[in-house]
This record gives sequence, structure tokens and C-alpha cells, in this order.
Amino acid sequence: MIPDTPCDYKLITRGLYRALAQIGISEAVRKQRCLSFHSWRHWLNSQLIEAHVPPEKIRMLTGHSSS
Repeated sequence: MIPDTPCDYKLITRGLYRALAQIGISEAVRKQRCLSFHSWRHWLNSQLIEAHVPPEKIRMLTGHSSS
């Protein structure tokens, strides 16, 4: 990995799907419940807002370009 370069989303997505499988959430259930890295990204965004993290910091952490 190159320093200061975002990691490939596919690497994170595969890790998420592996972790879900390890806790018993099958691919079929994952798809039925629409569980994806993107949905977790929005969940994190919501948690940070509730914790009163400044919007600029949230955008930096989540990679969103706008609020």
C-alpha cells in the first residue's frame, strides 16, 4: 500500500463479508438485509453526528465530500 493512499474498498468489503459469515450471517441473509460496507459507512456517519463530532471531521473520516 502506498502511504497516504486510501485502501481499496474491495479489501474492506471482503473483510466485512468474512466477518459477517463468521458470526452466522449468510450471503443470502446479508443480501436480504442489505448489509454492505456502504450501509456501515452511513451508520458510522450517524453515530458521529450523535456524538457531536464536527462535520468537517466526519467528512474527513468517512470520505464524504459534502454533508
